[in-house]
Amino acid sequence: MKLDELRTKIDDVDERICALLKERFDLVKEVGEAKKELGANVENKDREREVIERVRNAMPDELKDYAEDVFRLLIEDSKDLQKKL
Repeated sequence: MKLDELRTKIDDVDERICALLKERFDLVKEVGEAKKELGANVENKDREREVIERVRNAMPDELKDYAEDVFRLLIEDSKDLQKKL
């Protein structure tokens, strides 16, 4: 497969990732509003560990650390978004 074809495929994946990120952040906002109503903390270390463990278990060994890095950033950004509500 040629380089431009591979890059086009990556661009397509990126578009799908962006759509899923928007969906996830919309849900994060809803969770943030629910936490606000309940007076709950934005931060939930147990939940964060569960997410990271699930992500690591879903990935092949050679990609676990990369996926964890992505999701740790996603979790931090999600908490930041909730704090701004």
